[in-house]
Amino acid sequence: MKDSFNNEIAHAYGNLVREIHIAELNEALEMLHTFYEKHKDEDENNRLKSQVDFWIADILKEQGHLEEALAIYIELQSGSEMDDGLYTTYLQLIGSILILLKREEEAFTLIEDYFSKEKGRWLDYLNLLRWYAENLEKNQNRKLAEYSHLVDIIKQEVQVEFEGNNLKDNILSLANENKTANRKLMELSILSTKTEKETVLPMLTDYIASVKVGLYRQQAINLKEYLLGN
Repeated sequence: MKDSFNNEIAHAYGNLVREIHIAELNEALEMLHTFYEKHKDEDENNRLKSQVDFWIADILKEQGHLEEALAIYIELQSGSEMDDGLYTTYLQLIGSILILLKREEEAFTLIEDYFSKEKGRWLDYLNLLRWYAENLEKNQNRKLAEYSHLVDIIKQEVQVEFEGNNLKDNILSLANENKTANRKLMELSILSTKTEKETVLPMLTDYIASVKVGLYRQQAINLKEYLLGN
């Protein structure tokens, strides 16, 4: 897709967020349908349709149309690959709606099936373990300890010293560290497009020295090297 098209998508998303913020959900739905009809002939590999469907499902969920939202998320998940980062995002969304529908057993089984395949990336495991830990109270029969080996995989990437042996607390600590590191890198990346590199480079150096997540450290190193070369 051309840059101008991507910009239109970003603009549409901005409008969508604004409409949702002021609770004009029907207007947001209508806007999305109109936007897609305008651009559907430009859609490559159903990328735009998937994005619009994702937004529509989010609005339907906000409106309380849980079954309709669930059907869309299931369709999106079935059309994605396991190594696609969105795959586990869809799993979390499906699981959350199933819990709202009082179908807790299905929700936990869905996540556990993913864990059993052991083909995920550490970040996917982290996001799903956080979901699992946060929703444990909905199903007391679940045992978080069964997935402690996945925490060991995550700890190879997120170097956090645990303060105790509570597995739930430790998982949430890992998730918070990852979220903080990711947000800070995003802020630096945006800043690098708006500010002189002489200002950003020292900040990147400090970030690289302190960040506890290997993925974001390497991305920061790459960004620093790019700035130094331009």
